[in-house]
Amino acid sequence: ENRVYGYSLDVYSRFDMFGDAVIAEHLAQLDEKQNEDDDYIYDVRIWRSPDSKYMFDVQVKTPTCETFAQEIEKAPYYAEELLKRQEDTQKQQVKQLHDGILRDTPAGQMLEMAISYLTTADDDSTVPTTAVYYDFYTNGYEYVFILTSFNGTYEDTQKLLDSIMQTVAIWQVAA
Repeated sequence: ENRVYGYSLDVYSRFDMFGDAVIAEHLAQLDEKQNEDDDYIYDVRIWRSPDSKYMFDVQVKTPTCETFAQEIEKAPYYAEELLKRQEDTQKQQVKQLHDGILRDTPAGQMLEMAISYLTTADDDSTVPTTAVYYDFYTNGYEYVFILTSFNGTYEDTQKLLDSIMQTVAIWQVAA
């Protein structure tokens, strides 16, 4: 439960939540990488599965678009926008898996996006990576719920994320 940004959800009990120090370091790294055009991230929470196959993030940030309808409209072009920010060596690695799907959750309809790419592991090998996220606008914020799987399929990742998202509640807070 996050009372500051007005949401709650159930994350599998075996997933470990990163501590405040790690979160602060992560936010500082994101801040360093941000361009003027990037959305401001107010809060991030990150969990990891015991086998490190999955990472689950919740981000609360400034909305990317003026309205949720505009976000949906831009969904088919998400990978193009993402690729503009990537280094040339990574451009061949990013693939958008669909043009955006509206999913029903207890909090309301959310936009699902999904991409696949290669991640470089500690031993310099490459790992197929799939990231599926649900996007939602309310309270003057954009809430992004991201599940990333390493060596996992889109189908398994989407199913696991959807099961978490069926527990989400978002309530009115002052932005």
